[in-house]
Amino acid sequence: MKPSSSLLLVGSAVLLAALGIAACSGDDDNGKNGGAGGDGGASSSSSSSSSSSSGGAAKYTCTSKSKCANEPAATQEEINACNELLAGPCANEFQAYGDCSLAKEVCASDGTHDDDATKNACSTTWTEFSGCVTSKLADAGTDDDGGSS
Repeated sequence: MKPSSSLLLVGSAVLLAALGIAACSGDDDNGKNGGAGGDGGASSSSSSSSSSSSGGAAKYTCTSKSKCANEPAATQEEINACNELLAGPCANEFQAYGDCSLAKEVCASDGTHDDDATKNACSTTWTEFSGCVTSKLADAGTDDDGGSS
């Protein structure tokens, strides 16, 4: 699955780029070329320990497959950028949003990922992720020359 970052995230990519953190690219195109999603399997979360295959909620990774039939696979560059997000200052929030979008991915009528609908389905985790990014951007603006460039 292409990182959305609802896994994605051009708006967030811009904010993260301002922080010097690579973000998932190409995902604010109304679902035409990117987004978080999954290959099914998770209809509700499991309350036991994590498993690596079936039997519980799937865990988002930057190489998770989209359930949308016409969604292109992520490029290596997008996977690398996504992995940086998963290691960055908003990693927990990004992971939570990715997990949600994997479980609740919405496909558009053309068989591609519908980013806006998926964000809506995962509005709580999306808000937490974007709030974290906004907070980190604000922090970065006060740590240097006030944010002017």
